[in-house]
Amino acid sequence: MRKLLFVCGAVVAAALTYAVIFSGDGSGVQVDVDDEGVRHIVRGDTSEFSLTDGDRELRAEWRGDFKLDKTGDAIASLDDTMTIRLEEGDVEWELSFEEAGKKAKTVLRKDGEKLDDGEETTEKISEITLAFLRASAIKSNQRVERLIEIGGVEAALAEIDALDSEYALRRYAVALAEETALDTAQLTRLITAVSEIDGDHDLSEALQAVVEKQAVAKETGEAIAAAAQQIEGDYERRRLAAALAERVLTPETEHLALALISEIDSDHDMRVASVTFLKHEKLRQETAVQLLGVVAENIDSDHDLRRVLEAAAPRLSEPDMWTAWRGVYDAMEGDHDRRRAIEAAAEETNGSLADELREAARMIEDDYDRERALAAID
Repeated sequence: MRKLLFVCGAVVAAALTYAVIFSGDGSGVQVDVDDEGVRHIVRGDTSEFSLTDGDRELRAEWRGDFKLDKTGDAIASLDDTMTIRLEEGDVEWELSFEEAGKKAKTVLRKDGEKLDDGEETTEKISEITLAFLRASAIKSNQRVERLIEIGGVEAALAEIDALDSEYALRRYAVALAEETALDTAQLTRLITAVSEIDGDHDLSEALQAVVEKQAVAKETGEAIAAAAQQIEGDYERRRLAAALAERVLTPETEHLALALISEIDSDHDMRVASVTFLKHEKLRQETAVQLLGVVAENIDSDHDLRRVLEAAAPRLSEPDMWTAWRGVYDAMEGDHDRRRAIEAAAEETNGSLADELREAARMIEDDYDRERALAAID
């Protein structure tokens, strides 16, 4: 698994405290603390980045913006200055960039001693610069664009394979998914790469970009569902499923949505995701029936079950929907929620299911709720 060591608690706490103290003073401070040991602070036109990875620590500070060269692997020019420090074991490298006309002037120091220009120095400058670009994922969209221009999608995928940070992997995966349409083999390879992400947020963000921007075929849908099984948080699962509802639904995306929703444990999140799809005018009837079966099997809360039934009520004229709807109704126990569900169904069906609804209403034990439910049918 791609995984960086955690930054020590004091560093994380300091970064968070910094955000609390200064973010409201109008200076535009933003703090991005990643649980892999990645920290990125932006204050005005000044930026700081750091990561810790075993016996390696990389830190960078710069002012203003900078531009990459045509390869996307080197810094061509910058607005002001930049310094990158790389500690590898007992050796500390310091790479400084200064604006010099249209080019960036570079100075490399090893343990404080400036190195002369030469092939080895040039190679180390390239190595440190590339390490910074990969670790920070800054300019990831530009780098992905230029990699594709130079070597096609395969070059961008190869770069993603070279990343060793989940934070960067997510950023580059999102950039690639948004940049160009991938064929089935390429998309499967990207999904395989992001499947190595452990963190719920980074994994769900990467997969969400895939389902929002890429065509989902049977094979890729199965790969996405398999990757999504690693997500532990129900909120992230629900967001991923909801992203599919923004697409033009196909049998493949509907099948994927069912798979994602089936993995949600929380009644609330399963209900929210289910209602989103049941209200989708293009959702196929057979998928709606299957979705109600998933709901009846997995949701315990009467309130959430009733909300699903209310969302499904406008579809009760569709084949097999009444049987599926009734299955969810039977899973409820509360008289209040049963009555509210009957009222919603009666309003939508206009008497076409009167006998069936009366039979369901008679299951309500409370006299008041039962009589109100029957009155709504008649």
